[in-house]
Amino acid sequence: MATGGERDPKRQKPSAPVDGGVAAKEVSGSGGPAMALNLTVANADALHCVVCSLPLKPPIFQCDEGYMVCSPCSDKLKGAGGKCHVCGVAMAGGYRRCHGMERLVDSLRAACPNAAYGCAATPPYHGREEHIRACPHPQCYCPGEACGFAGSTAALRDHIASAHGWPYRREPWSRSSFNMNLRDGFNFVVSAKDDLFLLNVTRHAFFRTVSVVCIRPRAAVAEQKILELQLSFEYGYYSSGSNALFKYDQKARFPVAYSDLSDGLTDFNDNHQLILLNKCVRGHEVDKDMEILIEIFYEEDL
Repeated sequence: MATGGERDPKRQKPSAPVDGGVAAKEVSGSGGPAMALNLTVANADALHCVVCSLPLKPPIFQCDEGYMVCSPCSDKLKGAGGKCHVCGVAMAGGYRRCHGMERLVDSLRAACPNAAYGCAATPPYHGREEHIRACPHPQCYCPGEACGFAGSTAALRDHIASAHGWPYRREPWSRSSFNMNLRDGFNFVVSAKDDLFLLNVTRHAFFRTVSVVCIRPRAAVAEQKILELQLSFEYGYYSSGSNALFKYDQKARFPVAYSDLSDGLTDFNDNHQLILLNKCVRGHEVDKDMEILIEIFYEEDL
């Protein structure tokens, strides 16, 4: 359930640039200069292994009918009775090397998704994901609907603090516990180590959920370490007409998911959540903040 100011988790950015407007380089067989072309790949499956569906990269092999497989799959299928795994046609000598396809896939290149932020690399299609993980210009994306802002983690922190008016709090010092008033929708916490956390509060009929994701560039996500967050909530009141004290407290400590939000919001239902009964939140009948105690734990602290 989306709340005001949130980006629809189903709205995703395209992940395969080869499906339209690919900038490719055609290299002559004599080793001459590359020529930039604007090409469209109508069927990206043609660039993928027919067995494992991963992008083809040299060395590439084919059967007598032209079905292409990658080197690891070719090795695994050597004992398949001398027949192609896809078409079943017998191959006297097994899969054969396809040098022409190797030259083609090495020539299909596209600009890095971080080109607008200083990356001049044009990796081959089969090396795109590997390059993105190691790119020195990784970006994070604003979760705001139709915002479109992308930048470094530091730039995103500044953008969030100034552009949208979402609740924003910095951890006073490492391993400290601190209170924060959370609103429905997006809330942000910056740790003492400068990690940026998105706490999403969603109101349901009888309860609210608080979900958490750590926003990091994709390169940093690939090297993620264990990170935990503890959320605590306490509420107490004396029942009307008596001295009986009603006390409600809830605490949840869980590992935090990572994302650069390049594909939109993660599905918060797949993450750990703190669940709070609406009737135990002061002023729950109206739009009112609720106070949460927050503690952040890094791998070295566990």
